[in-house]
Amino acid sequence: MLSADHRFAPLDDIARLSGATDLGPTLMRSLPHARGVMVLRTCNRVTIYVDAPASTDPHALKDAVERELATASHSPRADVRLRHLWGRDGLVDLFATASGLESMVVGEREIAGQMRRAARTAWEDGTLSCDLGRAAERASAASRRV
Repeated sequence: MLSADHRFAPLDDIARLSGATDLGPTLMRSLPHARGVMVLRTCNRVTIYVDAPASTDPHALKDAVERELATASHSPRADVRLRHLWGRDGLVDLFATASGLESMVVGEREIAGQMRRAARTAWEDGTLSCDLGRAAERASAASRRV
């Protein structure tokens, strides 16, 4: 999980990064080890969930994602700094985000629909791996119980 959100980045930066189009397919082409990519865009965040083998170098992955995001959003590379979480921590973030626990207004419900739309877009783009799709589906189900 790589993210620029309201807690760690100015909203102007997030707005600029949100303008990156076709980011999922672009990342799938440029990340040789990626099995899946899902991009969640809201007014307060740009979060990229990447399904990659545990053996993937996380620092190289982060650098590649930041480089592609800078290019796609027409931002200087030095201005793109994403918070990153790997493995279990990334999944915890996915569930917390879908449940509204990471929102500017904690508990808001709109994020659950935005997460479902991000998964649907990734599926339509052919970038949603089975594991990433299953995680997004379970996070969506969990959000209804929070």
